[in-house]
Amino acid sequence: MFNLDFRRLFKKSPYKFLTTLRGPRDTILSVSFSVEGRFLVAAGYSGVYLWDLLTRAPVSTPFIPPCSNDPKNMFCCTAWLLFDKGDRNVVIIGGMTGNLILWEWNHHQQTFESFCPPPATESVEQIMSIGVLRHRVSERGVGRIVSSHADRRVTVWSLSPTEKQMTKIFSVVLDEEHVPKTVRFSRESRDVLVFSLSGGGILTLHHNTGDIISSDRCGERADIMGNVSVDQLKDCFIAWTGRDFDIFTLSNLRHRLTLDGGVPVVSFAKQIVFADDGRFAVGGTDRGCAVLYDTQSGSVVQNFNYPKGGLVQPVTYCPAPEADLIAIAGSADHQANEILVFYKTRSATAAPPPPQTSHPAPSSSLGLSPNDSFAIAKLSVLKSIGKIGLCIVALSGIHGLLFDGPAPKVCGRTYDDMPCTHWSF
Repeated sequence: MFNLDFRRLFKKSPYKFLTTLRGPRDTILSVSFSVEGRFLVAAGYSGVYLWDLLTRAPVSTPFIPPCSNDPKNMFCCTAWLLFDKGDRNVVIIGGMTGNLILWEWNHHQQTFESFCPPPATESVEQIMSIGVLRHRVSERGVGRIVSSHADRRVTVWSLSPTEKQMTKIFSVVLDEEHVPKTVRFSRESRDVLVFSLSGGGILTLHHNTGDIISSDRCGERADIMGNVSVDQLKDCFIAWTGRDFDIFTLSNLRHRLTLDGGVPVVSFAKQIVFADDGRFAVGGTDRGCAVLYDTQSGSVVQNFNYPKGGLVQPVTYCPAPEADLIAIAGSADHQANEILVFYKTRSATAAPPPPQTSHPAPSSSLGLSPNDSFAIAKLSVLKSIGKIGLCIVALSGIHGLLFDGPAPKVCGRTYDDMPCTHWSF
């Protein structure tokens, strides 16, 4: 029997739309915010693109030819560091041919420029994952970076902000059973956590030698782990497992909860990240949207619709000083794709204090103008009117729903009316 949940008709979506960023002319494989949420990077088949969210405009970067036919100009992974000394934003970008490039924001020139010479990675295979020990590095500290390649190589580097060079700590090649799809640091021990693409394997590598400290398996439910997000404070991780997103306890690998991913149109891995201190998780789909889940109940909290439809693979989250930020991106082949940014402001008591830097902080890291505030207020009134109309329509349609029953829906559209688009990556 169909159950109409009237509470969802009047429930406010926690995240509001902020802006659309355009530029990429082909598949986007990775998006990520800078540590404090000012910048956003998108990487994919048509190169690397960067925007300043203060102005919502693209910023200059070292030149990369936008040639989708040359793997040297294709990039698939991104991560960020913020060095407190000098307030230096550094973006790390991993390529299809195993190359790592690092760019730094130049406050005076207002551009990104090369931070250090590209390190020798000992692999020409695609970089599958990049992780950092701490996104924010203290004045006397050094950055610590881990990367994994499709040929099963895992490498750990240290990054000196003063010498502007990467120093290799270790580089190891895993056995054939462990393809390191996701690599992350243990914050306490600095050891490396390796999540295998298939077989449910999870390895722990020693932080200085790369020796295997432990080898465990997560069970049949995690036989595929296409993308993994880790919340070490909550002792859990979440993985795309071929259809759904599954949450596991990190310390004992027990299964906690399944988040329904819907029947997939294509089998490409969907990205998933924790958000809001682990209360939510946002995951991609192949149904023209991304989905925000409640990690306690597994229910859908909000859909982030992508206007062009199709595959929405990359998602990312950032706890910026003023607000929580989420970005989603299209991943369609051979066409222009967009990045949509959403935000949720915090109360005055909940917002963390702004960081002390050598450069004055802008008035708003989101760049919200008075016109934006008026538009948001106007939109709220229109939504209230729309909800009243929606309630009337819902009441008038209950009879038909009781007898016919609705088709299952993902992102507001039934499975029946979605075209089956084939994507070839």
